[in-house]
Amino acid sequence: MTIFGIGPRLVGLSLAYAIIPAALTITWPDYFIITSAPAVLNFCGAVLLLFGVPLWLFSILPLLQGFSEGKLCTTGVYSIVRNPMYSAFIIFIVPAVVLFLKAWLMLTVPMVMTLIFKKLIKAEELYLEGQFGEAYLKYKSEVNLLIPSFKSFRLKVGFP
Repeated sequence: MTIFGIGPRLVGLSLAYAIIPAALTITWPDYFIITSAPAVLNFCGAVLLLFGVPLWLFSILPLLQGFSEGKLCTTGVYSIVRNPMYSAFIIFIVPAVVLFLKAWLMLTVPMVMTLIFKKLIKAEELYLEGQFGEAYLKYKSEVNLLIPSFKSFRLKVGFP
């Protein structure tokens, strides 16, 4: 498995699906564009981005470092969700973009992304289990797959 994990396949399949609701929205905007409460949609989109972008950004460096050192990332954002990069896009960033576009049919894209993710992530989890064994299984049992939870938040400090 590469450092990109299932990311390229997830993005490719999600974009392939997104063509359908995008084409329908462009073809029949009167049916698929939300015209009421644009300020509310923009506000909700901005709030989602306020959570999603930092989650994504704070997941990059630990992943790069952990992958190059052959270590399992379990602290910082990785202590609130096992897949913070995928979580950032599926739960926060893609829905935010959809809200800014005001295209309600495009809200199906993150739903389909979730289904694709759940199908593809099995291969990545098998890889991690093979690489890290019991440590990964323990981590997997304590930290959510996709939905962030702060019940087990751990900052990396200089001691165990």
